[in-house]
Amino acid sequence: MLYRCRHDRDVAFRKELDGLVAEHGIRVAYLVSDRSLWGRPAPEWLRSVHLASLLPDLAERDVYICGPRGLADQMLDVLAKLGVRPGQVHTEAFSF
Repeated sequence: MLYRCRHDRDVAFRKELDGLVAEHGIRVAYLVSDRSLWGRPAPEWLRSVHLASLLPDLAERDVYICGPRGLADQMLDVLAKLGVRPGQVHTEAFSF
Protein backbone atom coordinates (compact mmCIF):
# COMPACT_ATOMS: atom_id res chain seq x y z
CA MET A 1 0.00 0.00 0.00
CA LEU A 2 1.27 3.44 -0.90
CA TYR A 3 -0.13 6.13 1.38
CA ARG A 4 0.48 9.67 0.11
CA CYS A 5 0.05 12.74 2.32
CA ARG A 6 1.72 16.04 3.18
CA HIS A 7 2.74 15.51 6.81
CA ASP A 8 3.00 12.61 9.26
CA ARG A 9 0.17 14.16 11.26
CA ASP A 10 -2.09 13.78 8.19
CA VAL A 11 -1.91 9.97 8.13
CA ALA A 12 -5.38 8.66 8.97
CA PHE A 13 -5.66 5.22 10.59
CA ARG A 14 -1.90 4.91 11.06
CA LYS A 15 -2.25 2.69 14.13
CA GLU A 16 -4.62 0.38 12.26
CA LEU A 17 -2.40 0.24 9.17
CA ASP A 18 0.70 -0.46 11.26
CA GLY A 19 -1.29 -3.21 13.00
CA LEU A 20 -2.04 -4.81 9.64
CA VAL A 21 1.65 -4.69 8.82
CA ALA A 22 2.52 -6.41 12.10
CA GLU A 23 -0.27 -9.00 11.94
CA HIS A 24 -0.39 -9.85 8.26
CA GLY A 25 2.94 -8.75 6.82
CA ILE A 26 1.49 -6.33 4.32
CA ARG A 27 3.77 -3.56 3.15
CA VAL A 28 2.82 0.08 3.68
CA ALA A 29 5.00 2.90 2.37
CA TYR A 30 4.08 6.31 3.79
CA LEU A 31 4.88 8.87 1.10
CA VAL A 32 5.04 12.01 3.23
CA SER A 33 5.83 15.27 1.42
CA ASP A 34 8.07 16.74 4.10
CA ARG A 35 10.65 13.95 3.91
CA SER A 36 12.33 11.78 1.31
CA LEU A 37 11.74 8.09 0.83
CA TRP A 38 14.47 5.81 -0.47
CA GLY A 39 16.42 8.91 -1.46
CA ARG A 40 13.63 10.28 -3.65
CA PRO A 41 11.92 13.63 -2.99
CA ALA A 42 8.12 13.72 -2.75
CA PRO A 43 7.32 15.00 -6.27
CA GLU A 44 9.05 11.98 -7.83
CA TRP A 45 7.35 9.14 -5.92
CA LEU A 46 4.36 8.71 -8.19
CA ARG A 47 6.23 8.94 -11.50
CA SER A 48 6.07 5.81 -13.61
CA VAL A 49 9.76 4.92 -13.26
CA HIS A 50 9.59 5.03 -9.46
CA LEU A 51 6.28 3.20 -9.20
CA ALA A 52 7.72 0.48 -11.40
CA SER A 53 10.69 0.13 -9.04
CA LEU A 54 8.45 0.06 -5.94
CA LEU A 55 5.95 -2.37 -7.49
CA PRO A 56 7.57 -4.30 -10.35
CA ASP A 57 4.46 -6.47 -10.83
CA LEU A 58 2.06 -3.51 -10.87
CA ALA A 59 0.54 -4.44 -14.25
CA GLU A 60 -0.63 -7.72 -12.69
CA ARG A 61 -2.44 -6.06 -9.76
CA ASP A 62 -5.70 -4.29 -9.15
CA VAL A 63 -5.05 -0.69 -8.12
CA TYR A 64 -7.26 1.35 -5.80
CA ILE A 65 -6.90 5.13 -5.86
CA CYS A 66 -8.57 7.34 -3.29
CA GLY A 67 -7.73 11.03 -3.37
CA PRO A 68 -8.33 14.38 -5.01
CA ARG A 69 -9.49 14.34 -8.65
CA GLY A 70 -6.15 15.78 -9.86
CA LEU A 71 -4.17 12.98 -8.20
CA ALA A 72 -6.57 10.33 -9.51
CA ASP A 73 -6.28 11.69 -13.07
CA GLN A 74 -2.48 11.84 -12.82
CA MET A 75 -2.34 8.27 -11.53
CA LEU A 76 -4.61 6.98 -14.30
CA ASP A 77 -2.13 8.31 -16.88
CA VAL A 78 0.88 6.86 -15.03
CA LEU A 79 -0.79 3.47 -14.58
CA ALA A 80 -1.71 3.29 -18.26
CA LYS A 81 1.95 3.91 -19.16
CA LEU A 82 2.89 1.01 -16.88
CA GLY A 83 0.49 -1.39 -18.60
CA VAL A 84 -2.26 -1.43 -15.99
CA ARG A 85 -5.55 -2.00 -17.82
CA PRO A 86 -8.52 0.29 -17.04
CA GLY A 87 -10.52 -2.60 -15.59
CA GLN A 88 -7.82 -3.10 -12.95
CA VAL A 89 -8.11 0.47 -11.66
CA HIS A 90 -10.72 1.47 -9.10
CA THR A 91 -11.00 5.12 -8.10
CA GLU A 92 -12.71 7.20 -5.51
CA ALA A 93 -11.94 10.83 -6.25
CA PHE A 94 -13.01 13.77 -4.11
CA SER A 95 -12.48 17.49 -3.80
CA PHE A 96 -11.83 19.71 -0.82
